[in-house]
Amino acid sequence: MSVPGIRVLLSVLATGLAVGAAVAAVAPEPQLMTWRRDVHGVVSGGAGSDLAVPVGSLLKPFVAQAWAAAHPGRPTPRWHCDGRGCWRRSGHGTVGLVRATALSCNAAFLALAADTPPAVLRSTFEAEGFVVAGAVTPQAAVGLEDGVAVAPASLLAAYARLTRRPWTAGETVRLEILAGLRQAAQDGTARGVGRSGVWAKTGTVEDPDRRGLSTIGWTVAVDDSGSAVLARLRPGTGREAAAALGRLAGAGILGAARTDEGDRVRVLLFTALRPRSVRATNGETGETVWLSPGQPRAEGVWRLSLPGTLERAVKAALTAERGPDGSLQVIAEMDAREYVSGMIAAELPDGSRSQRIDLGAAALRLRARGPRHAGAHFCDTTHCATFIGRGPMVRWPSPHRAVMLDRAPRPVDDEEWARMVGAARRPGPVYWTSHCGGHPLSEYAVWGRGDRQAPACPLHAGAPARPWTRFWSDEALARALGARVDRAFVSVEDTVQGLSVESGGRTRRLLYDEAHRALASVLGWDALPSPPDRIVRAPGGFRAFGVGAGHRVGLCLDASWTAENR
Repeated sequence: MSVPGIRVLLSVLATGLAVGAAVAAVAPEPQLMTWRRDVHGVVSGGAGSDLAVPVGSLLKPFVAQAWAAAHPGRPTPRWHCDGRGCWRRSGHGTVGLVRATALSCNAAFLALAADTPPAVLRSTFEAEGFVVAGAVTPQAAVGLEDGVAVAPASLLAAYARLTRRPWTAGETVRLEILAGLRQAAQDGTARGVGRSGVWAKTGTVEDPDRRGLSTIGWTVAVDDSGSAVLARLRPGTGREAAAALGRLAGAGILGAARTDEGDRVRVLLFTALRPRSVRATNGETGETVWLSPGQPRAEGVWRLSLPGTLERAVKAALTAERGPDGSLQVIAEMDAREYVSGMIAAELPDGSRSQRIDLGAAALRLRARGPRHAGAHFCDTTHCATFIGRGPMVRWPSPHRAVMLDRAPRPVDDEEWARMVGAARRPGPVYWTSHCGGHPLSEYAVWGRGDRQAPACPLHAGAPARPWTRFWSDEALARALGARVDRAFVSVEDTVQGLSVESGGRTRRLLYDEAHRALASVLGWDALPSPPDRIVRAPGGFRAFGVGAGHRVGLCLDASWTAENR
């Protein structure tokens, strides 16, 4: 290159560096502003609490509220997000409303908004204190365009109502939204808040003073006491605002997530049997009733009977509602100690005292992460944990048939409970598994979210143990999955293990929970003891191989491990 050419190049580079420095110089330092609403509804904090401003994706829960009002009784759909129209270019895959809320999936909420009359969107927003200007397009409804704004004080009030007041129409939809907001704080867009026991949501909007140059991040969080906090980070994103809010959590800006005796736990009962009717007898008064939707029963010791199949005693308050398939969904709300006692009786009936304490502490940590179901914290199957309340003990020869045993469960005593509560306040396992097979898995490897670390099991020291094999016939697989399976294999994507099946040239991938439930409906709960290591074609079907029992995440409950050889 000639000397003049070099001079020109140096001049261009110098100009570019000067422009970059100028832009950096005018870019403001991130500023965090917060507003706090206490349990009495008093708002304090930053200025402008009555000034309506755009808040982006913080609108999304109320889009679901409008959709529910426009479609009473309709179950929420599922969507496939391939990245088109969504903030995540790679997409979110197939999601339901709970996960779409946790991940703030634009595609899902745009579809909900498009399926809702604009007049219903407008009336819902205005009833919740939002300011609507112009037509409510789907893009405006989910915060991708201007048109809907809200003052911080009104937004905090709307979210407080969302967590505490049932919807006149679509209460099951509200419960799905709440479950998604819990997950958002756990492993979704609001995980930077660092508090798993809160409902949280993030949003990002373009900065009106620096369009095309920067954004403003928003995060709202509501704790169990009913107090709420709203954070605005300028410039920033919703995720960054959540992280900034999380750094303030230690200063008391959010109430503590509860893990003590005051907790209540809602348990979805009889999910494997899906009964049409349940008889309840009050152990104190002798009153016998058939549970009906809309007729709650006060707390007491209730003996629940399913005609010809099962009996179970629980100390709880009872509610019931009809599921989409017509089955009676029974929810028992009880003290945390009652839940832990009934869960340990089912999961670890012969465990040592130290094992029971470890398991109870893990259950309390899991409870603090929030509900795993739209209307309940836990179900009574292996999806969450098996639960038998106050008994009787049962065994399950098939997924739809229980055999009651002449054996009473051992309740959690006062000393065990005190030690469980104390241990739950310290870091430790959140999940548990029957047997890790010498090869424990991480939360992320099984569910595609959560911790990517898999701590070594102190029981099995990494040596493969408890191998299993199962044969799945072509006919059983077709019934379980809805189509004949031409090929089945273990697939791993970003360390997440899945079961992939090919049918008619199309491939479907199921995570462990999905595959477990599908196969259990035909072959029983033991058809897939744990995430499989490999699957091979066999005459008339497929043979799967693996190790351990359960999802292999967290605390290993191998019952042969006692306090004496620990």
